[in-house]
Amino acid sequence: MLFNKNDKAVSPVVATLVLIVVAIIGAAAVGALLGAFSGNVGNQANAQGTSTASSTTLSVVGSTTMQPASEKLATAYEGNHQGVQINVQGGGSGAGITAVGQKIADIGSSSRAIKDPEMATYPTLQSFEVGACAAVFIANTGATVTGATQAQLSTAFSAITATSTVGGATVTVHGRSDSSGTKDVVMSWLGSANTPAAPITQGTGVITVPGSQAVEDAVATDTAGGIGYVDFGFAVNDPRVQMLPITATYDVVNRKVLGSGGVAKAFTAATTFTPTSDNILTELKTSGTAVGTKYPEGLIQPLFYITNGAPNTLQKSFIDFARSPDGSAILNKDNYFGVTQYK
Repeated sequence: MLFNKNDKAVSPVVATLVLIVVAIIGAAAVGALLGAFSGNVGNQANAQGTSTASSTTLSVVGSTTMQPASEKLATAYEGNHQGVQINVQGGGSGAGITAVGQKIADIGSSSRAIKDPEMATYPTLQSFEVGACAAVFIANTGATVTGATQAQLSTAFSAITATSTVGGATVTVHGRSDSSGTKDVVMSWLGSANTPAAPITQGTGVITVPGSQAVEDAVATDTAGGIGYVDFGFAVNDPRVQMLPITATYDVVNRKVLGSGGVAKAFTAATTFTPTSDNILTELKTSGTAVGTKYPEGLIQPLFYITNGAPNTLQKSFIDFARSPDGSAILNKDNYFGVTQYK
């Protein structure tokens, strides 16, 4: 009975102590849970903020000649810069210059120098040479033409009919329909023998398609013996086409389109050139100051990234990467020439 009395007498005290302990433990647990929850929310917010801050995009628009290389440069850059997305589109050099001039694109890509009228329209444009390539004349492998002269090509690409005679063979002529740096360079070089020197106008008879790859495909599938012009990097590994040796009398030095600083000069004697990687690179190393010795200077195409005004931090970072040894290595894999290879 004593035990029962003591038990009953102590129970309220014990119960009170238990409640106090439970309250303390409960408060601590709730505090810990709230602290953990608050920390998680904070961490998530910080992560989301960091992701938002670093996640940004860059648009590169223009040259279809540069497009394959730009896509590879973009992929490599994105791999080393988490959260950055670079969108690459073609459309032609002229379209790229216009797009960046009108601030529709962040960077314009061009396989030719900015023309004087373009600079007058968009006076704040800045260009950065990231590499170079060269225009070549191609023929279907089934075509009997094995070479061409500058005069024959000039006649063929300014003709009002689709067929012409080049190298003793009847050929069907293909060219670019879009605003193309390759087309401008070719028309300039073919017109360098004019007095005064001026680019030819691509003839209405030329069968035209948009983009370098489309021209190459058109020539490759033309069973009548098609010819056309594309960049060396497109043609060099395509067994469907052959690159034509060309015999020239005139050239355009400084690797610029006539009307944008280029100067027409005559060779001492008619000279035949074969498009090879070594010949083009040797020509590039003359720094655009001499009449062609290994390949016509006027068919060399500098590759530019163009910004409207001084590039911002992201634009500059991507352009610097393209101009770096690593960027040059990427260009070279696609049979372009990185700027570090010749400057």
